[in-house]
Parts: sequence; C-alpha cells; structure tokens
Amino acid sequence: MTTALLSTKVAACCETLSLQEAWVFAKKPELKAVRDAFGETPCESNETIVVDALLPLAAPMAENLLPSWHTDTIQTTCALLVTFVTVLGVYFRPFTDQVVVPLLNAGRKMRRRNMDERLANTNLSEWKLVDQMLWQSVETCLDMMSSKSRYDLLPILDHYDACHSVSVQCLVLRQVEIVLGSWTKVELEPYFGHIRDLLHNAMHDRHLDIRMTARGAFSNFCHTWSEHMDELAHIPSPHMLNLLVDCYTRHDISTTNGPTSAAVDMVEDIMVEEEDTQDVVEGKDVVGRVDEVLDVHLSLVMYLLVFLTAPLWSLSLLLVGCLLWPVGISTKAQIGPMPSVDLLCEDQRSRDASDPKKDTRGCGEKQRRIQLA
Repeated sequence: MTTALLSTKVAACCETLSLQEAWVFAKKPELKAVRDAFGETPCESNETIVVDALLPLAAPMAENLLPSWHTDTIQTTCALLVTFVTVLGVYFRPFTDQVVVPLLNAGRKMRRRNMDERLANTNLSEWKLVDQMLWQSVETCLDMMSSKSRYDLLPILDHYDACHSVSVQCLVLRQVEIVLGSWTKVELEPYFGHIRDLLHNAMHDRHLDIRMTARGAFSNFCHTWSEHMDELAHIPSPHMLNLLVDCYTRHDISTTNGPTSAAVDMVEDIMVEEEDTQDVVEGKDVVGRVDEVLDVHLSLVMYLLVFLTAPLWSLSLLLVGCLLWPVGISTKAQIGPMPSVDLLCEDQRSRDASDPKKDTRGCGEKQRRIQLA
C-alpha cells in the first residue's frame, strides 16, 4: 500500500481536529484510523515520504490534542506518537520539533483547570490520579523521542527557564540526560554552552527534585565532555565535586596548580576533616550510649536483687525480734525497787532546811498520812 491512503486518513483527521465542536469520541476514531493506515504503509527506504504524509498532523495535534484535558485523548495521542517514533526513528525529526514543547506542557503533575473543568469533576483525588496518569504517558512518549529520534534542543532548553512548573522542569532535565546518553557528540556539540548553563542553574536550584534530576544529567554531561572537566568542576557543590574526584582522575580535572586544582585539594581536605570529625562524634556517641546501657542494666539488677531478697529481710527481722524479746524481759526484771517514803521525806527536809522561809510542817503531815494509810 502506498502513502496515498495514509495521506487521506491524515487529512480527514486534521479536518476533524480543526472543528471546535469535535468531541473526544470523534477524535479518537480518526486517530486510530491514522494508526491503522500507518501500520499498513511500508516505511522501509521510504521514511522521508511517510514523514511528509504525517507532517500535516503535527500542528493540529500540538494545538488541539495535547492541550486537551481529556485523559483518553492525550493518552491516545502519546501512544500514536510512540508508534511513529519507533518505526521512523531519526527521520521523524520534523514532526518531533513541533510537538516536543506541547508534550512538556502536557506533563504537568498538577495542571491548572478552568471553571468548566472544575464543575465537571470536583473530586481532588481523582484530579491527582488523572494528572499522574497523564504525566506517565507524556514521560514515556518523551523518553522514546529523545532516545530514538532527534529534535532541536534549544526550544526545550529555553522552555526550562520560561515555565514555572517543577514537574515540567524535571521532564526537561530528564530529556537532557537521555539525549546526552543517546546522541553522538557531534550532534550535541552545538548545545554545549546551553546545556552547561542549564545544569549549573539546576544543580543549585532550591527544589530537591530538580537538583536530584540534574545530577544524572550532569553525570552524562561530564562523561560526554570529559576533556572539559577542569571547567565543569566549578558547577557542582563541594560534595558533588568530591564524587567527581573519585570518578575521574586528577589528570582529567586539572594537571596544573591552577585555581581548580587548589579547589579540589581544599575540598579533599574539607571532606577528610569532616570524616574525622564524624568519626570522633560517632565514637563519643557510642561511648555515651554504652554508659547509658550499663546504667540501665545495673539499675535492673539492683531492683531484681531487692525484689528477691525482700522476703529474706523480713524473715531476718522477725528472727532478731524473737531473740531480743527475752532479753528485754530480763532487763526489766533487773530494775531495782522504788525508794521508800522515808528517804523521800528526808530529802524534802534537807531542801527545806536550805530554804528557811518555807514551812516544814507539810512534810510531817504527809509522812503521818502515808503511815496511817
């Protein structure tokens, strides 16, 4: 089958997509018809003609399909693009140049919705699930384009600074990482300065997701341009620079005593000091933890001994009490008799004699009363 049928199906699909009143149920059959016609068209040694037949579909797809908020429409579009890229490869570049940026915009994990969209679905959890599904479809499509096909990198590199979505910026960095690992160095040479500046900003971004994604791209960037390691050593943080020192030889980074070599030496010294300090702190922590554990164990042992020996203490106190009870009785028996009344009166008269003003008759009367009694 020639490309005539494919061109006819593409024209019919473009006409349907250009209609504002065309609903999702009218768009999906047209896209499937284009996919079936593409599957029946021989593409070997005829890639350029096939791409020319598909190219009229690029603009309506970028303007009407990818900005849509219908999940099925975007997923069907991404699946169709993956089919095109898998078969055509690098020949699909003219088509890819027109849809790569709209694909990035469709990959927002949380998209802004208008009033009609909010009224159609008020469930926030369903919004998040739909956005996650769309993001996965877009990521798969972009990864296939970046690895199998080719496109102009400048639009997506400029789009990184223009957009304010962390998820979209992570998608851009993801494509840069794939491109650096898939394209040849000759193809990447025109974008060296742009990629270097992009990675410099991303490596120092305030969002953790962006910094983590940029590290993978920066690793591929250093592997591609290892001869520029002396210049690239200024981009990462000191900890990342230490990883570069471990991965690449000192000859690759610097062969002189220039500022980069001094910076590398300083970073190495700092890292060694940090490791030594960390070892000392960890040693102190271990000693402190051992002391705490010993204190706890000794306390438990003491409580256990007290619990086990408490009945013995009670029994010993009882035995001591039984032994001392007869001794107490014998001690009471040895106490002498009380002094007699005569001795008391005599003592009273001696005190009265020392005081002449006091009447001494009271003592005699008390003595007679005691004798009569």
